[in-house]
Amino acid sequence: QGKPDETMQIGVGKSFKIKKSVDFDKLHQIFSELDVISELDPSEYLSSYREIDDQKLIKEFLYPELITNIFNDIQGLGRRNNPNIRHFEHDFCNPNNIEQFYEADSYDLKEKTENKGYKTFKSVTNRREIYDAVLARAVELKGENDRFNFMVFLQGARVTCVKNNKATIGASFLFHITTELNVRNSPYFLVDTKWYNLRNSFVQDLRTSALHILKTYKAPSEILTIPWDKQVITKEGVYNLQYNGHEKYFVLDTIIVDGLELCDVLYYTDDALYLIHIKYGFESKMRELHNQISISARRLKDVLGTSDKSLLEKIYSKLVEKGLSINSLTISEFIKLFDKRIVFVLAFTSHLKDDLLVVDNIDKFTSNIAKFSLVQCSSDLRADYFDLVVHQIRRN
Repeated sequence: QGKPDETMQIGVGKSFKIKKSVDFDKLHQIFSELDVISELDPSEYLSSYREIDDQKLIKEFLYPELITNIFNDIQGLGRRNNPNIRHFEHDFCNPNNIEQFYEADSYDLKEKTENKGYKTFKSVTNRREIYDAVLARAVELKGENDRFNFMVFLQGARVTCVKNNKATIGASFLFHITTELNVRNSPYFLVDTKWYNLRNSFVQDLRTSALHILKTYKAPSEILTIPWDKQVITKEGVYNLQYNGHEKYFVLDTIIVDGLELCDVLYYTDDALYLIHIKYGFESKMRELHNQISISARRLKDVLGTSDKSLLEKIYSKLVEKGLSINSLTISEFIKLFDKRIVFVLAFTSHLKDDLLVVDNIDKFTSNIAKFSLVQCSSDLRADYFDLVVHQIRRN
């Protein structure tokens, strides 16, 4: 029962978690209260993220706009690292099985056959190659100017995840796309192939919450001091490697153990260990950053809660195997670092022409998905796992 003045925290989402032991009577009381709440009229805030059920709006405006954006994106095939090429902002992930999608060994890309079956036209090991591989196949079969048949191909394409040589999860190609589109001067989210209208109250709340996080939870200024000029360093992996050999840094980018990439860069001080996840731009890719951080935090918490530190041992061994800096630490000294205070870092750059700080110019950064992902990631990490701080990498 606990003391009368103790408080109870409940995190509510698609499910809810009671962060305290309760007896049956108390649990029954909670459900009774939830039953009352469910009968209340929704507030303006809770109804501000509303699923669209107007099929005419979806069919005539939203879905065609999605296909048009993807179709126009074929112009960027083979030139994704060119900052001057406009590209379709989206995140690509199976939203119902995020962890299984991220931890797959490979991905089978499938197309429909004439007898309404499926055949694999390509397999890739890097999830970031899926989107372009499907678009390239559509162009190969349908050409660059046939928008209708391009759309038909995408509607029939599927992505199947493979782990230990066995298929795990699969879904249609379009199901994996999360994006935000502005249609008829209104912002819409596409998530899980469902469309949501964003009311002004929700957009304003995202702005306020994102600003609060950016101002309140700043990473120490010395964490990432190397600038990231995309004209010089086009790839994220190349940027991360700049920290290899720097004192108190470990580059864990591409160090994948048991399906997990713990972080991109690891940095430690006398009292804290920072797990840094890095992305270029404050756009829809922030959703991917949120997914990566959430998976990493959960797995790390599981590891630190047991005596089995084999995951950390394997990470150390891979660093040695790849010839990356280990800061002259032994394997036991490396594992000991995780006894420090754990802090996750969400790091990003400006993607605008000018290197503006998001915190000072948030209205120039129009992606609501980026703001939503930042707010959600901060909330999830602090509620269930570790501290989270944010850092903007300068470009100059």
